[in-house]
Amino acid sequence: MKLWAAAVLVVCTATYGKTLVVNNNPANNVAPCKTAVYNTVNAALTAANSGDTIHICPGIYQEALLVTKSNVSFVGLNVAGSSLVELEPTVPVTIADVGPNPENPNTSGVVIVESATNVNFVGITVNGSLADGSGPNSACGVNHVGFYFANSDGSIQNSVVEFAGLNGDGSITGCQEGHGIYVNSGNGGHSYLTVTGTSIHDFDKSGIAAEQPGTTLVAKYNTVTGAGPITKTAQNGIEVNFGTFGVVDSNIVTAVDYINPDTCPSEFYTCSSATGILFYQAGNNSHANGNTISETNGGIYFYQTSHGTANSNNISKSINYGPLAAYQASSTTFKWNTLTGSSDVFGLGQPAAGDPAQPAIYICGSKSTVEGNTINDALIGVQDDRTSIDECTSGGSNTISGNIYENVGLNTQVATDATPAFVNARMQHAASFGKPSPSK
Repeated sequence: MKLWAAAVLVVCTATYGKTLVVNNNPANNVAPCKTAVYNTVNAALTAANSGDTIHICPGIYQEALLVTKSNVSFVGLNVAGSSLVELEPTVPVTIADVGPNPENPNTSGVVIVESATNVNFVGITVNGSLADGSGPNSACGVNHVGFYFANSDGSIQNSVVEFAGLNGDGSITGCQEGHGIYVNSGNGGHSYLTVTGTSIHDFDKSGIAAEQPGTTLVAKYNTVTGAGPITKTAQNGIEVNFGTFGVVDSNIVTAVDYINPDTCPSEFYTCSSATGILFYQAGNNSHANGNTISETNGGIYFYQTSHGTANSNNISKSINYGPLAAYQASSTTFKWNTLTGSSDVFGLGQPAAGDPAQPAIYICGSKSTVEGNTINDALIGVQDDRTSIDECTSGGSNTISGNIYENVGLNTQVATDATPAFVNARMQHAASFGKPSPSK
């Protein structure tokens, strides 16, 4: 007698969350907006559970969001020919900065995600023009931002962040704070934020700032536009700071330019100190590849960040600290970059004898590789700084090979204390490079 085993079919079905629809505009009289249950985003957020998606119909919502629920997504809808979904609150939400060495005790934002995971925003415009330049939080001492991810994970996709941290009239505050997107970790927490396809403009200090160990920033295919030549704040396009691991690829960063009215133009190389992409004491192996950067003081800068990589970037019109720089940073890799027009953007002329020359690529450290780059229009192509004035005496063992030099005064230079001309003194002003000090 044969015994036939019964076949048991077990079907595992995923459990999906529900969709909540928000509409505050009667003109959105088509599905799904015409049957929306909620007329505020906060009402939908209150009702949402893990796994839910909040669809937001086109309109302006004068709301700020504090998100403490995990696994929630906010998606702006394209309905009846309109896709503008804008959060423009008159009163922001505020929490204590979670970082161990915060710029300010509190951070105020249009959207704050606190201690939550898998929180995502797609197709949302965040506008801080009414929230951060007026009222009790307008003074220096509160870090006003567009998005803030605090000990949280998630993403911002195909969105817009504008008017973060500015005065009520839209001008720069000079407070050295105010970021379009801000992410950090503290008290043993962690944050992992992905920002893609997002436009960030009209910010006070930086487009994106990521800080503290435990934080990972992945920023790709974004456009960051600064305020151009300004005198109050040394803006940065994208900052990766204090132990953060950063992947900053294929972004466009423009018009990040600081002019110091006290020294410019009499001291040519202290005129400006803003940066397109800044790695400031960042985590090892951070990298910035395939970016396009123009009209900035520094292009991509690794400050006391080791094993950093900047490959295949296109950087033009970058002056003061040059298109590519690595200071007290070992094992840096600069390959296949195209660097154009770093010799005299402001038309102030060649530096006087004894003033530091402007290299397109600056290295202060050891075991770095500078290879296959194309450099056009620079006073010095590649400078290997080994001077004591710049605290670079430990430098050496660097590989500089296969680069293409066009219209360059001096292709390569190893600068020592004995170098008679163009001794590099730029790091006397390192504290003002992009960040007044490590704690801002």
